[in-house]
Amino acid sequence: MNDIKTLEDEMNTAITVESAPHFWSEEPSKKPGHRRIRAHIGGLHCSLCTGTIERALGKRPGVDKVAVSLTHEQALIEYNPGVTRAEDLLQTLKDIGYTISDPRKVRPFEEDERALVRERGRFLTALAMSTAAMGLAGYPIGERARVELSAPKNSP
Repeated sequence: MNDIKTLEDEMNTAITVESAPHFWSEEPSKKPGHRRIRAHIGGLHCSLCTGTIERALGKRPGVDKVAVSLTHEQALIEYNPGVTRAEDLLQTLKDIGYTISDPRKVRPFEEDERALVRERGRFLTALAMSTAAMGLAGYPIGERARVELSAPKNSP
């Protein structure tokens, strides 16, 4: 019963590999002698992409398990470090056309959503201001003033 860990425990014990260029995070594996890495992947568009990644990494020697999340754009790879290196696994991802991003530079979904809400407000303000400006531009203030100035005066 003590060997059962919750997802929260696993997330709290995740460490970043200091010797790497920080393109993945290392997490504890349930298998002794194995490691598990989480990599942020760019270029995922559909479930076919996730299947492609799972097949490509699954064929690599030393890889035990691959899980790809399309929603989070992440791959969780469990492997034997005595057989393969994390750098080689990430190079496989690059070779099949995906990009690997620094997990420290990936913004959480909530930040992206807040940025979109701010941009929406700015867009609506600009739309209202430009609509008002276009309405004023069509109003014939100048023509009316010219007509009044050019009209002959009535002499008594």
